[in-house]
Amino acid sequence: MGLRISSSRSSALAAGFVCRKHKMQKISRRNFLSGSATTGLLLSSGHLSFAADEPKKWPDNPFLQGNWTPIHEEITAENLKIIGKLPADLEGMFVRNGPNLQFPPKQNYHLFEGDGMIHGVRLRDGKASYRNRWVRTATWKEENKANKSLYSSILDPIDFTVLAKQLLAGKSPFPNRANTALIWHHGKLLALWEGGAPHEIKVPGLETVGEYNFGGALKHPCTAHPKVDPKTGEMMFHAYGVAPFQPNLVYSVADRKGKIIHTTQIKLPRPVMMHDLAITGKFTLFLDAPFVMDMARAMLGKPPFKWEPKFGARIGVLPRRAAGDKIRW
Repeated sequence: MGLRISSSRSSALAAGFVCRKHKMQKISRRNFLSGSATTGLLLSSGHLSFAADEPKKWPDNPFLQGNWTPIHEEITAENLKIIGKLPADLEGMFVRNGPNLQFPPKQNYHLFEGDGMIHGVRLRDGKASYRNRWVRTATWKEENKANKSLYSSILDPIDFTVLAKQLLAGKSPFPNRANTALIWHHGKLLALWEGGAPHEIKVPGLETVGEYNFGGALKHPCTAHPKVDPKTGEMMFHAYGVAPFQPNLVYSVADRKGKIIHTTQIKLPRPVMMHDLAITGKFTLFLDAPFVMDMARAMLGKPPFKWEPKFGARIGVLPRRAAGDKIRW
């Protein structure tokens, strides 16, 4: 996920989001991101390494190769070489987030499970600089202290003791890696992962402040893909439950100043993975697709999520600040 944060005296880079004092515009990012994972490797010479002291064996996994190869250094590179000339009034920062595993996995590994790492290119006064920083989540700190991976993969056999403990506490059974996306809202840069709270990131230093809960008002996980209304500045986001005894869907609205002004529960016939949502000027849309979570399957050692087309798919339409029972499917 890429963002473009600009104090903007001119438009910048062709990817991500432009965040200005008075407007926000989303544009394409795919071409930029296709090569950005290797940037840190190109600039890392002579900087402090955060890799483990002793080499560890990395598995032969496609999600740990090529552009997905983990980077084990945090660097700051000033006065980058520029081909051509940058406009003197072009000022801003392009930042992207993605999975970057800190240590070799215990067993299996899925792309969802890499630790978040943020890369940033800053343009100012006709110059360019680069830096990358880990998102220092509680999981990252715990594993960094242990000098190894501590958590199982979603592809590994389930540890039912850990699973039950997490679900009974109303938490995701998977650690929050803050590795999926970024959003700029009410003057804050947030690193996102759909099973937990966002993490606040300082700009331009990219240091992790910590988990962000909207002043204590956030009582549920936050999707990795919130939507911001460019006119009102409101941000819409949701969380889906993965256990039958939890609310299957919770939806919230935060105003342009970051105050949560609306939260409601929406009933679903079964727990499903609902990765994204969409908005219009007045409505929020939810996709109830049959990618179903079934704990009975998990208890048999099978993948908990399964595509079950017999249930069909439907789209729910809810007025932006309406109660969940007002949704129309």
